[in-house]
Amino acid sequence: MKNIPLPKLLISELWAFFKQYGVITNVTLEKSKSAATVFFKEIISAESASQATSVMQIPKIEIIYNVGQKQSEEEIKKAKELELEKKEAMR
Repeated sequence: MKNIPLPKLLISELWAFFKQYGVITNVTLEKSKSAATVFFKEIISAESASQATSVMQIPKIEIIYNVGQKQSEEEIKKAKELELEKKEAMR
């Protein structure tokens, strides 16, 4: 996605919106580009999410669907570290 306003460019905001489409495996943010990538466990979930007409009630957010994009080991490691940090913060 691109054109995400900075106040909404949060993993928690994106996760809350996109979880309705299926199991999310990772969310990466590119704040310098006002962009994010949401990774789903199933392709059908990503396809459904790509059809969303108004993401988080903000029409200017543009969804770009790319089924061929794979997560790198670095992205997977970072996602796991973030998940652990979130769990630690909740304690």
